[in-house]
Amino acid sequence: MLRVNLPSESLPQPRRVGAYWRRSVWCWLAAAPLVCTAALSPSEIYKLVAPSVWLVTTYDAQGKTLSTGSAVVIAPETLITNCHVLKAAVSYSVRQGNTSHRATLQHGDSERDLCQMQVPQMKSPPAAVQAELPVIGQRVYALGAPRGLEATLTDGLVSAIRRHAAGQVDFIQTSAPLSPGSSGGGLFDDQARLVGITTSGVDGAAQNLNFARPAGMIADVPGRSAAELKRWQEKQAVQAVAAPSGASSTAASAYAAIDDLDAVPYLSANGRLGYGRFLERPTPRAFALAPNGAWGYADGFKPSDATLPTDPIERALRVCAKRSTECRLYAVNRAVIWTPPPPPTGSSLKVRKIPTLRDGASP
Repeated sequence: MLRVNLPSESLPQPRRVGAYWRRSVWCWLAAAPLVCTAALSPSEIYKLVAPSVWLVTTYDAQGKTLSTGSAVVIAPETLITNCHVLKAAVSYSVRQGNTSHRATLQHGDSERDLCQMQVPQMKSPPAAVQAELPVIGQRVYALGAPRGLEATLTDGLVSAIRRHAAGQVDFIQTSAPLSPGSSGGGLFDDQARLVGITTSGVDGAAQNLNFARPAGMIADVPGRSAAELKRWQEKQAVQAVAAPSGASSTAASAYAAIDDLDAVPYLSANGRLGYGRFLERPTPRAFALAPNGAWGYADGFKPSDATLPTDPIERALRVCAKRSTECRLYAVNRAVIWTPPPPPTGSSLKVRKIPTLRDGASP
């Protein structure tokens, strides 16, 4: 009978033999390079990642709070969150303790529900992003702001890796507890690396059924956002060609620069504030107005109300139409498309030429 003598320090107690071999096999499978890094304690992980996770607050046009969520710093002055956290908001801020910053949306991948925000002059360190998928059974830690409670740490296991019908990875399923407000937070491994963005959970009788988008998707957000916008622009171009004569066009006009607030017709002071907020929104976006001062704007492809159209042009016109039947598009994306309406047929108004001043003439 072959016997293998192991060093006594390898197996200090007979009852720990199973744990020893399980740990050894785990290190052998997971390590790259072939050195097993000891797992950090929960308190060590918290100290490393907490500075990179922020509370997100969203606001309506009147500055009233709509909702809260979470976001993770992934690069200097750059955070990632879920798009549904920002849905229907006019503006948003990020906060950590007594420090607060205004945030703007850079890129949105509506299909994967990942949105990238920019916060100028933010000094928080980026989280270390681990693009490789975690292993089922691996311990993970969720950090976010459930119910607005900043820097809340929970833990659990990677329960499964979920794939969609085409076979591509869709979600990381985890038993780490999540609550409303956790959306956009970070899912970290035992080396304090970001492996996922906590996104959703199953309500009702189901327990510990929570999901995160894999961190490997983060790098794709700018490109997928640009591709989504390009498809929409191509759709608009096709519709413009197919539109009958006299129909509304989305081609840029020479009426005014997109950021010339004084040139926008019809609007009251409040309407001009609304147009200013429209200019801060990401593309795709659209702004509509009417002679009676009605206005409306929309952006993105996923409205907060599922009954509304996904096209921001249609949504902007619909918002404006709540107060007028004469709404027209003023701006789409980064261009003004509005042109002044021609005088009514048979109008008695006469256009008077302003004479040129000559030497000695009075105005």
